[in-house]
Amino acid sequence: MSEHARAAARPSFLALADRFDPRRVIQAGMMFFIVASLGWGLLAFTMRSARRAAAR
Repeated sequence: MSEHARAAARPSFLALADRFDPRRVIQAGMMFFIVASLGWGLLAFTMRSARRAAAR
């Protein structure tokens, strides 16, 4: 089995780990999580503000 075929058979994180430093992959995942969390927080804050403005 060729190296490419073995890499294709691995789970996606292991394929990423072969190409990139695993610490950087984890850091990128954490950054995506932080950005998504801030986005949800901003959405919740603006929805709460919109509800308050509509109640006045």
